[in-house]
Amino acid sequence: MYRRWYPSGNLVLDVDGNLYGTTSTYGRYGGGTIFKLTHGTNGWAYKVIHSFCYNNCSDGSSPATGLSYAGQLSGTPWDEFSPLFGTTKYSSSSDLSATVYKLSVDGSLWNYQVIHRFNSGQFPNQVLVDPSGNIFGTAEAGGAYFGGLMYKLAAGTWKVGVLHNFCNSGGCADGEYPESRLLMDGAGNIFGTTTDGGNCIYNGNNSPCGVVFERPAGGGYNVLYKFCFKTGCLDGGSPAGLTMDSSGHLLGVTAYGGANSNADCQTGCGTVFKLTNNGGSWGESVLYSFCSLYPCEDGGLPYTPPLLDGTGNLFGTTLKYGANAGGGTVFALAP
Repeated sequence: MYRRWYPSGNLVLDVDGNLYGTTSTYGRYGGGTIFKLTHGTNGWAYKVIHSFCYNNCSDGSSPATGLSYAGQLSGTPWDEFSPLFGTTKYSSSSDLSATVYKLSVDGSLWNYQVIHRFNSGQFPNQVLVDPSGNIFGTAEAGGAYFGGLMYKLAAGTWKVGVLHNFCNSGGCADGEYPESRLLMDGAGNIFGTTTDGGNCIYNGNNSPCGVVFERPAGGGYNVLYKFCFKTGCLDGGSPAGLTMDSSGHLLGVTAYGGANSNADCQTGCGTVFKLTNNGGSWGESVLYSFCSLYPCEDGGLPYTPPLLDGTGNLFGTTLKYGANAGGGTVFALAP
């Protein structure tokens, strides 16, 4: 049995309770896998759907994000027949030309197809699939100004259109390095975050503070909030993805900033924040600052978008600290 290491990205749940995911390395050919876990009377059965190669890979290499499908953001399980989509970081171990792929199922057969190869975008994030089958995504680096890009692949033809090149303004005021999946509301407006940029000032120096941005359904680009503009970065810094509540407000986490700090995170250990939409004007409030419990038993450095349940509770993870040797935490935040 060949090794299956380093699961990456989110899991997908189908209507029968099966799970799907990716590993970023190893597998039969060394370049990672797409796998399925089937739940039966004797536990979970593991099956590899696709194995990626490591060198000179026409199918891509190292899938570092999870799978996506139409309807995913609404919480609807995958229907088991519509396409799944994902990205790979490379085409080979030395080639930075990343890919977007399509995975479709025909009975017991899985069909894998590369639908896009990046010319300038590097390290693509998990994609968003809209109700019409169009794909939207970001690449963390590359683009016209080397700060990453936002793109669209038209359904069926997969013709690419660049929606925004990041860092196209002085001091990267529009943001730099998008590192998480996009979010779309019911009107087709797209929201996202960058971990750097924003042209903010902290302690007299330029800081990698990050922004929340919007791509309106009709086109254009707006920065909704720039982080680390409050004294001491109390509003947070380096946001990492978003979720939206039933009122259209945006909720997320920042890896840094907030009211508490220690030797590792001197500008704060992260926050949970809310952006409130007041008729098109967005105001930010901090719901929680990490490392509030001594000695940081509540965790620090959250770096994945929070999960919101039907009663307003938020759930998430932190990369570091906690009560057990500092290995991170799973947290719940009640409204």
